[in-house]
Amino acid sequence: MSDEVLVIGGGIAGIQCSLDLAKAGVKVVLVEKTPTIGGKMAILDKNFPTLDCSICIEAPKMSEVGKNPNIELLTLAEVINVEKDGEDYLVEIYQKPRYVTDECSRCGLCIDVCPVLLKNEFDYGMAARKAIYTPIPQSEPGAYVIDIDNCLNKPPNYLPCDRCIQVCGPKCIDFFMKPKIIKKKVKAIIVATGFEVFDATRIPDYSYGFHPDILTSMEYERLLQSTGPSGGEIIKPSNGHHPENILFVLCVGSRDPRYNKYCSRFCCMYTIKQAVQTVEHGIKNVDILYMDIRAYGKGFDGFYKRAKDEGVRFIKGRAARVIPNGEKLKVRYENIAEGRMEEKEYDMVVLAAAAEPPPELSKLAGILGIELDEDGYIKTRPWRGKMIATTREGIFAAGSAGGPKDIADSVTEAGAAASAALEYVKKKTWPKEEFEETIPTEGESRVGVFICHCGTNIAGVADVKWLAQEAAKIPGVVHSEDLRFACAGVYTKYIEQVIKEKNINRVVVAACSPRTHLPVFTDAAMRAGLNPYLVELANIRNLDTWVHAGYPKEATEKALDMIKMAVAKAKLLKPLYVVKLPVNRRALVIGGGVAGMAAAASLARQGFETYLVEKEDRLGGLVRYLDVIAPEDIRAQELLDEMEREVYSSGVKVILNTKVESIGGYIGNFIANLSNGEKLEVGAIIMATGAKIYQPQGVFQTNGGNIITSLDLEQKFKTNSNPNARNVVFISCVGSRYDSKGCSRFCCQVMIKQAIKLREMGKNVFILYKDIRTYSRKAEELYEKARALGIRFVKYDPFLQR
Repeated sequence: MSDEVLVIGGGIAGIQCSLDLAKAGVKVVLVEKTPTIGGKMAILDKNFPTLDCSICIEAPKMSEVGKNPNIELLTLAEVINVEKDGEDYLVEIYQKPRYVTDECSRCGLCIDVCPVLLKNEFDYGMAARKAIYTPIPQSEPGAYVIDIDNCLNKPPNYLPCDRCIQVCGPKCIDFFMKPKIIKKKVKAIIVATGFEVFDATRIPDYSYGFHPDILTSMEYERLLQSTGPSGGEIIKPSNGHHPENILFVLCVGSRDPRYNKYCSRFCCMYTIKQAVQTVEHGIKNVDILYMDIRAYGKGFDGFYKRAKDEGVRFIKGRAARVIPNGEKLKVRYENIAEGRMEEKEYDMVVLAAAAEPPPELSKLAGILGIELDEDGYIKTRPWRGKMIATTREGIFAAGSAGGPKDIADSVTEAGAAASAALEYVKKKTWPKEEFEETIPTEGESRVGVFICHCGTNIAGVADVKWLAQEAAKIPGVVHSEDLRFACAGVYTKYIEQVIKEKNINRVVVAACSPRTHLPVFTDAAMRAGLNPYLVELANIRNLDTWVHAGYPKEATEKALDMIKMAVAKAKLLKPLYVVKLPVNRRALVIGGGVAGMAAAASLARQGFETYLVEKEDRLGGLVRYLDVIAPEDIRAQELLDEMEREVYSSGVKVILNTKVESIGGYIGNFIANLSNGEKLEVGAIIMATGAKIYQPQGVFQTNGGNIITSLDLEQKFKTNSNPNARNVVFISCVGSRYDSKGCSRFCCQVMIKQAIKLREMGKNVFILYKDIRTYSRKAEELYEKARALGIRFVKYDPFLQR
């Protein structure tokens, strides 16, 4: 029996934490307060900057959580008590009844007869649902749930309406289910409770709630979603007509001392994403009203440029008022570039509402015995350089529980939190997969074809119903149909049933990338009793509908050709079986900066023999040259000293003044040849090779005197040297944000931190900038402090850098 870890919150951070832990042999208890896991990511249309289908990425993970034997999923549940017991935490969890059993096949008959109509909270009230419902098509668990507070059968008046019971063939509905108190003993706790959306009615000048065509960004996102209230069509809620011009307003409730001082971090990019999608829907007049565009991540600046190239107009300024004017919306705003107030009419206004901590987070923090920060999010402290540790030992925060974060950063932080929790786990187990091959594979091929709608990604281009009809005519195909979201748990369960019932011995799924989705369908085949290597996936999304979006007829024809080829290949497939090879339980980390040290120490604490190879004569990387790390105000040397102690005390074998010259081998068994002549045999390798500082050339070339880099200035601070200058100017984005180079991410907050220190020394400080990107927690407050001290910020022409 393995030790257990509690994960609170079933959004993408909680899902990733749970999967990482489960694959590492840990029993996970995943607690989610709503009827389904998935969080905010599950109701988005696409992700930035790649425009990947959001649910296409998350649904396989959701399905995996539901089927992983190491994960106990408790939905409609909340933690009500936590007590420390030696090295363990004793946890009490209250779980509400679902009133529908796991045998539910989601046939829809109960929904059809239910007389109660309610607002669908997952569509932000823009669509309706019944009292028996599923939040989203890809819900996990997949069974329906009954909203008992609005059901006519609300206790104690049982069965005044039994229509759902009468039509349910499998008899899945049970109104006599009771709430449960579940007790657990866990080694560590991870809080991944996400965020809530700012209530835009708190800003009366924006008239939100007084006109149906003034939407929040999340409401607009549901209009873009194929499963949303408009089926993925952009319409005005007021009359159902298509808008001709739309204004997106950034920083609604954030970067505002009246509401939230902090930056909500991801609003700029999801707004740019929505603007690009809006243009792709044929709406050409799209404006974004912004303060600073915070496109700080990998590929973000390129996406920002794409939006401008496709006609999105960016106006630097803030909205003063949004005034309903009949079918139009009159917007009065400040245009900073023109230096004047302007008014313009729009058909629709979308408010990028701030991210805020969930209202129940304060209560949960009290139960857990952890502290919140002044902004209402969990107060975090460094854990080997990552801000994931809470104020109580063994309890960690991941994702937006510790402040607003986008999906990519939430997933990264989830991995870090899982790694931290693993150090508290002593016993691990990997349940053996029971697989009995009951379907004969010899003789005549009996092929089953399943074609995924995948929202607008596939069905928005190709005619999937026609494809299913035509695929049924292919010789050897005994079953062909289209499924709305084939990778969702309820549909993989259905595929499993069809394989059994029709004795299918070859499976073809026409859907998305095999890299992300093939395991979902091979697992379904295994559960049905079919050899998993007899499943073929035709990638009609990436290789067809995405690249031929403007040619639906041709894309449909190509999709049919791809399905025919997949069927032909499937007929030739032979059963294969897994060969187990020994895995080397040693690990190699390349690079001795903070990332490398954190990874090496964590691996060693988990019981793996670990080597850390660094090309220089000491550990620390670039952080060695820093004084204070902004915005958390952490002393760099203190952090390095602590991490170096961790590395050596955990038993990591450190090899300095050495490079890795070549790597051979295969998964689980690699051979690394080092420059010192050593050969390391390891099972896993982590690359943590860091970055180097750009050396300016031309007009910005440094001279070691009065023109220096920010790293040079940091060295002066570290040695307590007072720069010999009365007037200091910072020029931001030197070497970044031009040609194909994106944002370097950390420069703005470093620059502002240094500017504050110089200003406090009595110097006159000027900052020339393109956009101020103080996106991280507490960084916006640093920016505010700089302005209050009299530091002058001047926006400069980026083309001067050339």
